Amino acid sequence: MHTYVRLIHNRKIFEIFLNLLYNIYAGLLQEVGARAAEMEAAAAKLAGELAEYKAESRNLRNQEHTIRRLEEKVRTLEAQLDEKVRTF
Repeated sequence: MHTYVRLIHNRKIFEIFLNLLYNIYAGLLQEVGARAAEMEAAAAKLAGELAEYKAESRNLRNQEHTIRRLEEKVRTLEAQLDEKVRTF
């Protein structure tokens, strides 16, 4: 009979231990899930910022191209004006 009581006692201790482990594991899963959600939100924010920077960079390159084209046009017009002044 003594062995039977001891087995029941050990079983109860083991169940308590398993419940404790389960609660720890469940808590860790919640923390990991919350952290993953935070990281996904941060990644989405960074992806949005990157898209904005890329769009701004494209716009600046287009502006630089337009400026160079207009500067060339000004030089051409100045040269034509100088030529007309000389021939006049």
